Amino acid sequence: MFHPPICKSNNCLSPHIKPSLNKKLKLYSCLSISSNQPRSMTDSKCVKMLDLDNFTINQSFDETIHIPLVKQFRQNTTFYIHFYIYHGIDPFQDRTHIYRQRLVSKYLIPQQSFINLLQEKLPSSLTGINEQNQNKSVNNSSNIPITHILKKIIFHGVNQDIIFDRLDIPPELYHLMILYSQTTYGPLISSDELTTRLRDYQVSYI
Repeated sequence: MFHPPICKSNNCLSPHIKPSLNKKLKLYSCLSISSNQPRSMTDSKCVKMLDLDNFTINQSFDETIHIPLVKQFRQNTTFYIHFYIYHGIDPFQDRTHIYRQRLVSKYLIPQQSFINLLQEKLPSSLTGINEQNQNKSVNNSSNIPITHILKKIIFHGVNQDIIFDRLDIPPELYHLMILYSQTTYGPLISSDELTTRLRDYQVSYI
C-alpha cells in the first residue's frame, strides 16, 4: 500500500479536485495516426472515440470503443489514442484538464504463424509433428508482421485526498503530476502499460 510522506512545510500541494467531494468529471477520447496532441474537439486528424460525462474519480467503469473505417486509418498502421479528463465544457479551453496518450498498435507476426515458426526451430520429437506436416504448416502461414490493435486499455486514478510536499514528490508519481497553481495539482491518472502482454493485441482489420 502506498503511503506518501506527510507534508509539514509551507510548500504543500493539495488536489485541485478532491476525490472525497465526488465531483463530476468528463472524458473525451479520440484516435489518430500521430502522437501529436489534437488541437481541438473538431480536429479532423483525431477521430472521436468516446465522450463521457457525469462520472467521478471514485467510479470504476468499462466502455467499448469502436474504431470507424475512415480513410486515414485504412491507409496507416500506427494508431494513438488520446484521452482528456476535464471538468468544464471543452477540454481544450479548460486549463485544468488531464491529457494522456497511448500507442495502441504494434507490428506483430500473427499468433498462428508465430507458433509455426517456433515449431520450425524445434525437432519433431518435441513438437509431436512430423517434418512433412511441419513444413506444410509453415509454408501455408504468413510470417510477415502485420498491424495488431490493443484490445484493452486500463487507466488507474488516485482516489485519495493526498497532500504532497512540493519539494518531496515521490519519483513514481512525478511524471503524473500536473500543477494547476502553486498549491494544487490535477487528478493523478496513469495508463497501465506494465501488465500489457502480446496476447492483448489482436489483428487489425481496418
